[in-house]
Amino acid sequence: MILTLPAIRAQFLASPSLLRFQWNTTCTNPQAFRQGMDSVAQLIEQKNIRQALVDMNDLPSMGLDDQAWVATTWLPRVAKGAVQRVALVLPMHNMYNQLVVESLVRTERAFMNYDIQFFSNTAEAADWLLGDEPPMLAALHSEWPYSNTVSSALAS
Repeated sequence: MILTLPAIRAQFLASPSLLRFQWNTTCTNPQAFRQGMDSVAQLIEQKNIRQALVDMNDLPSMGLDDQAWVATTWLPRVAKGAVQRVALVLPMHNMYNQLVVESLVRTERAFMNYDIQFFSNTAEAADWLLGDEPPMLAALHSEWPYSNTVSSALAS
C-alpha cells in the first residue's frame, strides 16, 4: 500500500511488516520534515513495523536543529518499537547528508536495538530485507519500482 505523508512517500507491506519511505522532492515546506518523520514514527508504533527501507537520496540537507531533533526525539521514539532491521540507502550525490546520517547512527547506536545496513541503491536494500521472500520482494517492486525519483502522481 502506497501512503502519502507530509513530505514523504511511503509503502507499507503488512505480511513482512515492512515500511519503505523516501522524501518527496516537490515538498518545500521546512516544517514538513518533522511532520513527515512524526508520521513515520506513528506508523512504526501503530503497525509494529519490524523492517524499514529508508531511501535518503532526496532528503533535503538537514540543519543542526533537525539533526538534534532526530537524535534526541525521533530516534529514541522509534527505537522503542518492534523494528529489527533497517536498510539505509545513503545519498551518494549529497556528501553532507551522508555524513550527517552516518554520524547520527554512530552517536545514537545505544538506542538502536536493531540491525542497520548501509546501501548505495534501493534494489540492494530491498534484497537484503526480503531476498529470502521472492514473492514479497516482487510485490514491493511491482507496487513502487525502485528508483530515486518520486512520482508526481502519488496514490493513497
